[in-house]
Amino acid sequence: MADERIHPHVRDRLLGLQRVLLAMFDAGIAMSSASKGTERELFVSSFLRQLFPPSVRFDTGYITDVGHRLSGQVDIIVEAPTLFSLPAVLDGPRLFLAEGVAAAIEVKSNLANQWPQVLAKAQKVRELTVLERKYTRAQKLEMARERYPGRKVTVVDSPSEDVRKKDGGIPFIAIGFDGWDDMETVRKHADEIGSVLVLRRGFFAGPGGSGPGATGILMFLEQLSLLIQEAAVTIYPTWHYVMMSGLHAEHRGMLLGGDDPK
Repeated sequence: MADERIHPHVRDRLLGLQRVLLAMFDAGIAMSSASKGTERELFVSSFLRQLFPPSVRFDTGYITDVGHRLSGQVDIIVEAPTLFSLPAVLDGPRLFLAEGVAAAIEVKSNLANQWPQVLAKAQKVRELTVLERKYTRAQKLEMARERYPGRKVTVVDSPSEDVRKKDGGIPFIAIGFDGWDDMETVRKHADEIGSVLVLRRGFFAGPGGSGPGATGILMFLEQLSLLIQEAAVTIYPTWHYVMMSGLHAEHRGMLLGGDDPK
């Protein structure tokens, strides 16, 4: 019933993309133990990069935060369109700042069989601290002027802190070509990590709801699009990665585990 309410041309195109993707998977591209990572490549090259504009980078690599933690290699990192990431070698795994990640995605052949691996990676990503700025420089100057009328002020005089820890951290999505056969089980597992998409049936569950078939695929694309848009307008406090003076590192204990920088 849910698919019947979708625009028919959108529904047919989504289901066509699903059939092609699964046909390539079923042909054996992702079945060989010697082809580790092929599921990721297949989903990126034959789906994500075909649907989203070239300005969005889908890459693999590691995520680090201001506390020096590392995520371990993540299958797909959806990069914030307005920040940067650091390559090691041409086309090699990149290093991403936690603030520059719109979403972290793990891709598996079968989520039901490989769920412990998904949980382990989700935990590593969940442990990362993500900072965000609360106010622009102009807003902080205005608050400082209101606090000290008639006096020459700088952003240091503002009564507000520059940054805060982002609620929820980095959004995490698990995708399986195969997985569970009922929607309720997918919802239950999504509650553990954030979002889940089972491609075979189009089952999707996430913070915005759940649905099957073309509905579920469309919901996944909408959520990912919203996460990219949100990341595009975030004001990134990247100075915390290099400049830990008392002037700007308001959350020194959170950033450095309580140790003062030397």
